[in-house]
Amino acid sequence: MIAATIHRRWAREYLARAQHATSRDRKRRYLRLAVTNTVCARKLEKRAPESGDPASDGPAEEIGRPH
Repeated sequence: MIAATIHRRWAREYLARAQHATSRDRKRRYLRLAVTNTVCARKLEKRAPESGDPASDGPAEEIGRPH
């Protein structure tokens, strides 16, 4: 569940960045990253009990991590 928590934290951060973004393109990019991280967190939460590997990485971790 740690990985899912991290993805949710990133999603919240991207939502905050989107809210303060000045350009439409940047706002859209941040919103897309927030959605991607939310979906990845949900997948990890769903998969964690059956696989026993809560720290598995999803695709959003590579492209969706805040800098």
